[in-house]
Amino acid sequence: MKVILSKSGKKGKHIAINELNEVNKLKRSISNSTDIVNAKTDLEKIAGQEITFPNLTDTSYSFANCPNLTTFNISIPNVTSTSGMFENCPNLTVFSAEIPSVTSTSNMFNGCAELESFTTDMPLVISASNMFYNCYNLKTFIADCPSLTTADSMFYN
Repeated sequence: MKVILSKSGKKGKHIAINELNEVNKLKRSISNSTDIVNAKTDLEKIAGQEITFPNLTDTSYSFANCPNLTTFNISIPNVTSTSGMFENCPNLTVFSAEIPSVTSTSNMFNGCAELESFTTDMPLVISASNMFYNCYNLKTFIADCPSLTTADSMFYN
Protein backbone atom coordinates (compact mmCIF):
# COMPACT_ATOMS: atom_id res chain seq x y z
CA MET A 1 0.00 0.00 0.00
CA LYS A 2 1.30 3.45 -0.84
CA VAL A 3 -0.43 6.64 0.21
CA ILE A 4 1.04 9.96 -0.76
CA LEU A 5 0.51 13.40 0.62
CA SER A 6 2.86 15.38 -1.57
CA LYS A 7 4.11 18.91 -1.15
CA SER A 8 5.80 20.98 -3.80
CA GLY A 9 9.28 22.26 -3.25
CA LYS A 10 12.55 22.89 -4.97
CA LYS A 11 13.52 19.25 -4.60
CA GLY A 12 10.03 17.81 -5.13
CA LYS A 13 9.36 17.14 -1.45
CA HIS A 14 6.67 14.64 -0.61
CA ILE A 15 5.50 12.64 2.34
CA ALA A 16 4.85 8.97 1.67
CA ILE A 17 2.96 6.86 4.16
CA ASN A 18 3.73 3.24 3.44
CA GLU A 19 3.09 1.42 6.69
CA LEU A 20 -0.44 0.40 7.65
CA ASN A 21 0.14 1.21 11.34
CA GLU A 22 1.15 4.78 10.40
CA VAL A 23 -2.02 5.13 8.32
CA ASN A 24 -4.15 3.88 11.21
CA LYS A 25 -2.56 6.40 13.60
CA LEU A 26 -3.28 9.17 11.11
CA LYS A 27 -6.89 8.07 10.62
CA ARG A 28 -7.59 8.07 14.37
CA SER A 29 -6.02 11.48 14.94
CA ILE A 30 -7.94 13.53 12.37
CA SER A 31 -11.32 14.88 13.38
CA ASN A 32 -11.15 18.44 12.08
CA SER A 33 -10.27 19.48 8.55
CA THR A 34 -7.63 21.88 9.82
CA ASP A 35 -5.71 18.84 11.07
CA ILE A 36 -5.33 17.45 7.54
CA VAL A 37 -2.90 19.93 6.07
CA ASN A 38 -0.19 22.01 7.71
CA ALA A 39 1.28 23.97 4.82
CA LYS A 40 -1.61 23.68 2.44
CA THR A 41 -0.26 26.17 -0.11
CA ASP A 42 2.48 23.65 -1.02
CA LEU A 43 0.16 20.68 -1.27
CA GLU A 44 0.12 18.99 -4.70
CA LYS A 45 -1.64 15.65 -4.32
CA ILE A 46 -3.72 13.74 -1.80
CA ALA A 47 -4.23 10.16 -2.93
CA GLY A 48 -4.82 6.73 -1.50
CA GLN A 49 -8.15 4.95 -1.54
CA GLU A 50 -6.83 2.88 1.36
CA ILE A 51 -7.08 5.93 3.64
CA THR A 52 -10.35 6.97 5.21
CA PHE A 53 -10.93 9.63 7.84
CA PRO A 54 -13.76 8.18 9.96
CA ASN A 55 -13.95 11.07 12.47
CA LEU A 56 -13.97 13.89 9.93
CA THR A 57 -17.41 15.47 9.41
CA ASP A 58 -16.79 18.95 7.99
CA THR A 59 -14.24 19.83 5.31
CA SER A 60 -15.67 23.21 4.35
CA TYR A 61 -12.94 25.44 2.87
CA SER A 62 -10.24 23.04 4.13
CA PHE A 63 -8.24 23.15 0.88
CA ALA A 64 -9.44 26.52 -0.41
CA ASN A 65 -6.74 28.57 -2.11
CA CYS A 66 -4.28 25.68 -2.57
CA PRO A 67 -2.66 26.83 -5.82
CA ASN A 68 -0.57 23.68 -6.37
CA LEU A 69 -3.17 21.02 -5.58
CA THR A 70 -3.81 18.86 -8.67
CA THR A 71 -5.34 15.60 -7.38
CA PHE A 72 -7.63 14.53 -4.56
CA ASN A 73 -8.45 10.84 -4.25
CA ILE A 74 -9.37 9.54 -0.76
CA SER A 75 -12.34 8.37 1.26
CA ILE A 76 -14.11 10.71 3.69
CA PRO A 77 -17.16 8.62 4.62
CA ASN A 78 -18.66 10.72 7.43
CA VAL A 79 -18.21 14.20 5.98
CA THR A 80 -21.54 16.02 5.70
CA SER A 81 -20.34 19.39 4.39
CA THR A 82 -17.78 20.06 1.67
CA SER A 83 -18.87 23.63 0.92
CA GLY A 84 -16.01 25.60 -0.59
CA MET A 85 -13.63 22.70 0.09
CA PHE A 86 -11.51 23.38 -3.02
CA GLU A 87 -12.58 26.95 -3.79
CA ASN A 88 -9.95 28.76 -5.85
CA CYS A 89 -7.67 25.76 -6.41
CA PRO A 90 -6.82 26.71 -10.00
CA ASN A 91 -4.74 23.61 -10.80
CA LEU A 92 -7.00 20.91 -9.39
CA THR A 93 -7.71 18.57 -12.30
CA VAL A 94 -8.93 15.30 -10.73
CA PHE A 95 -11.38 14.66 -7.89
CA SER A 96 -12.33 11.11 -7.06
CA ALA A 97 -13.54 10.37 -3.56
CA GLU A 98 -16.00 8.44 -1.48
CA ILE A 99 -18.26 10.96 0.30
CA PRO A 100 -21.49 9.01 0.94
CA SER A 101 -22.69 11.18 3.86
CA VAL A 102 -22.28 14.63 2.30
CA THR A 103 -25.42 16.78 2.18
CA SER A 104 -23.99 20.17 1.14
CA THR A 105 -21.47 20.77 -1.67
CA SER A 106 -22.18 24.43 -2.44
CA ASN A 107 -19.20 26.23 -4.00
CA MET A 108 -17.10 23.09 -3.53
CA PHE A 109 -15.06 23.69 -6.71
CA ASN A 110 -15.81 27.37 -7.29
CA GLY A 111 -12.88 28.79 -9.25
CA CYS A 112 -11.25 25.44 -10.08
CA ALA A 113 -10.78 26.39 -13.71
CA GLU A 114 -8.71 23.32 -14.62
CA LEU A 115 -10.96 20.67 -13.04
CA GLU A 116 -11.44 17.99 -15.70
CA SER A 117 -12.74 14.94 -13.85
CA PHE A 118 -15.20 14.49 -10.99
CA THR A 119 -16.13 10.99 -9.83
CA THR A 120 -18.06 10.13 -6.66
CA ASP A 121 -21.32 8.91 -5.20
CA MET A 122 -23.25 11.43 -3.13
CA PRO A 123 -26.56 9.72 -2.32
CA LEU A 124 -27.50 12.19 0.44
CA VAL A 125 -26.45 15.48 -1.16
CA ILE A 126 -29.29 17.99 -1.13
CA SER A 127 -27.59 21.28 -2.04
CA ALA A 128 -25.02 21.73 -4.81
CA SER A 129 -25.47 25.42 -5.64
CA ASN A 130 -22.52 26.85 -7.57
CA MET A 131 -20.64 23.59 -7.01
CA PHE A 132 -18.72 23.87 -10.30
CA TYR A 133 -18.91 27.66 -10.72
CA ASN A 134 -16.12 28.81 -13.06
CA CYS A 135 -14.95 25.26 -13.82
CA TYR A 136 -14.32 25.65 -17.54
CA ASN A 137 -12.68 22.32 -18.34
CA LEU A 138 -14.97 19.76 -16.71
CA LYS A 139 -15.11 16.84 -19.12
CA THR A 140 -16.02 13.91 -16.89
CA PHE A 141 -18.82 14.05 -14.32
CA ILE A 142 -19.75 10.73 -12.78
CA ALA A 143 -21.92 10.95 -9.68
CA ASP A 144 -24.99 9.39 -8.16
CA CYS A 145 -27.07 12.15 -6.52
CA PRO A 146 -30.65 10.84 -6.03
CA SER A 147 -31.46 13.29 -3.18
CA LEU A 148 -30.30 16.46 -4.96
CA THR A 149 -32.95 19.18 -4.72
CA THR A 150 -30.97 22.45 -4.97
CA ALA A 151 -28.63 22.77 -7.94
CA ASP A 152 -28.84 26.51 -8.64
CA SER A 153 -26.09 27.35 -11.11
CA MET A 154 -24.36 24.06 -10.34
CA PHE A 155 -22.40 24.19 -13.62
CA TYR A 156 -22.40 27.95 -14.17
CA ASN A 157 -19.42 29.38 -16.08
